[in-house]
Amino acid sequence: DALGTELLHSGALDPSAYTLDDTDPQLRKYEARLGSDGAYSYHMVEQNQVLSDNRIPPRGFRGTPDMAPVGREYPTLPDGTLANWDEAPYVVSLPADAATPLRISATLLHQTTTAEFTAFLRDENVTNELGDEWYRMWEEAGRDVPGEVDSALTTVVVEPPPAPPVPTETASDEEDDRGCGCASAPAGTAWLAALPLLWLARRRSLTSPG
Repeated sequence: DALGTELLHSGALDPSAYTLDDTDPQLRKYEARLGSDGAYSYHMVEQNQVLSDNRIPPRGFRGTPDMAPVGREYPTLPDGTLANWDEAPYVVSLPADAATPLRISATLLHQTTTAEFTAFLRDENVTNELGDEWYRMWEEAGRDVPGEVDSALTTVVVEPPPAPPVPTETASDEEDDRGCGCASAPAGTAWLAALPLLWLARRRSLTSPG
């Protein structure tokens, strides 16, 4: 918020392993995941199925039955091509005392080799020392720090909800005998704001190791 309090951080990267928090329900990650008979696998000779491919299509891409995004729908434009951008909405629960304007930043990162894939190559190679050598080189090179592709920054002013109406007392002759029948509103309210974040990706979709 305006005071520097972090209200939401989606897509946090573990600095020790450079892995993303997959338990984040709002995580937006673009990758292709291949497998064999429904099971995800890095063994390329066994891969016979695209389990998911939510990468943003390049500009001018026309999907076909055997070559199209899997797991995410991209709108078809008037010229028959698929949209080369993605809309990423985020829902943020704001405390009542959040200071506005809110500062919203988005950064698109690209990583060529994941920690998971590197560990797979190390552990699966049992014929020689090349797997360990590859892993050692990956660590010495900084574990493939993700590079920034683009970023955007904006501010949003969010108005707090109106104060609850002041209850008025109404009493009939019968209520005068039994006491007041009025009720009061809760002392405090929390407010929820949905902050849609529109991300326009102007580059080709990102690839991941298969």
